[in-house]
Amino acid sequence: MRRRVDAWAEACGLELAAPADRRAQMLSVLRTGDRSATGIIERLHEQGVAVAAPLDDRSDRAIAFGHMADLELGDLDTLLPLLRDAMN
Repeated sequence: MRRRVDAWAEACGLELAAPADRRAQMLSVLRTGDRSATGIIERLHEQGVAVAAPLDDRSDRAIAFGHMADLELGDLDTLLPLLRDAMN
């Protein structure tokens, strides 16, 4: 799943917070650039997708989402296009 997220982010021109050699296998943190993470998360929640909200107002430029436990590649295949669309 880690490789799927990495490849998706690169294909979309998006930046993950950690350098490639330091990324967790179970969690990704996506930088949202100049876009509000809160607004993106609200759009995802409207579609029934749960991702982590920023910890405080200073971190409104990143979204965290897990890819572990009972999740499957199909779950990422559902999430990633919705996330890309919510960021546009």
